[in-house]
Amino acid sequence: MWQRTSGGALNTARNRRVTGAEYPFEWPMGCAIISLEDCIALCGLEAIEVQAIAEHEHIPQISAAALADYLLHQIGGAKRIRKMILDDIRTAIEAGRGDHATELSMALHHFLERHPEI
Repeated sequence: MWQRTSGGALNTARNRRVTGAEYPFEWPMGCAIISLEDCIALCGLEAIEVQAIAEHEHIPQISAAALADYLLHQIGGAKRIRKMILDDIRTAIEAGRGDHATELSMALHHFLERHPEI
């Protein structure tokens, strides 16, 4: 079993550090990694809005950012996002999570300011 570390990789089966030809996961030269924050910034929503979609759909935030980008480019997509956030607010209230419902309400308010077409 291989585990990536900052100094190469650690072969946990042999419990020793490996590099170079032994290491099976080398990144090609010039290859860049995009972070979750980058994906959220590119999708057109704020992090709390993406988190609300992730919570509603029970998916990771990175997937929620991709879904948000897709929906924002579809007819009626912004309405679907609004409904997701409203559903999350309702669920938080029913679960007695008032602080979370307040956060989601602020996210909804911000979303509606940026998407007045809905």
